[in-house]
Amino acid sequence: MVSILVRRPVRGGLTRLMALAVIAGVLVGGGTVLFGIGSLIVRGGPGSAEVGDCIEPLGGPFNLYVGADCAVAPFQVLERFDERYADCVLVPGVTWSYSERKRRFTLCLGPPGVDPATAVNAADVGDCLAGVDVRTGAETGGVRRVECADPAATARVLGRDVGFPRDGYFADCRDAGGTSEYEWFLRAPVKNRIYFCLGPTRVAP
Repeated sequence: MVSILVRRPVRGGLTRLMALAVIAGVLVGGGTVLFGIGSLIVRGGPGSAEVGDCIEPLGGPFNLYVGADCAVAPFQVLERFDERYADCVLVPGVTWSYSERKRRFTLCLGPPGVDPATAVNAADVGDCLAGVDVRTGAETGGVRRVECADPAATARVLGRDVGFPRDGYFADCRDAGGTSEYEWFLRAPVKNRIYFCLGPTRVAP
């Protein structure tokens, strides 16, 4: 099915533009067609997305269209898996995952141009984090991975556990010499988590 969205009123030639939009939609195999004044922009659905493509939601968070301008789009495809509900939790920089029930694929999405070197979910034992209180594990700013020599570093990762919520992790963290626990989680539809055991930056794991 071809979908047409008129972003603003078009004066003159509307019928012709709509006809061109329908023809273009058929030529791209039923993709979504967006057009404004004097322009015709063809965008595919999320099933056509590849790594590096930028995506914007139109009409809701699960109504995604590929072909957005990476300078303004909220999401970029960081990884694609050809299976439903694949786990994106370890893809550096990921903030969201998208899957479709009838089509076997999963898109791992993150901010356009995200730096994998600063991704919290890629931090391992021995790495340091900024933006988190080492005493409480509470966020104090944009949490990110940094060099331990960086003045912004506030905590060192002493332990790391990937998985769904479980009780007793802080006890394990405390036994390892940690002072707090920080929880990072991947947003819908699969809310998997990474637990970090934190200690002062001067404490080696």
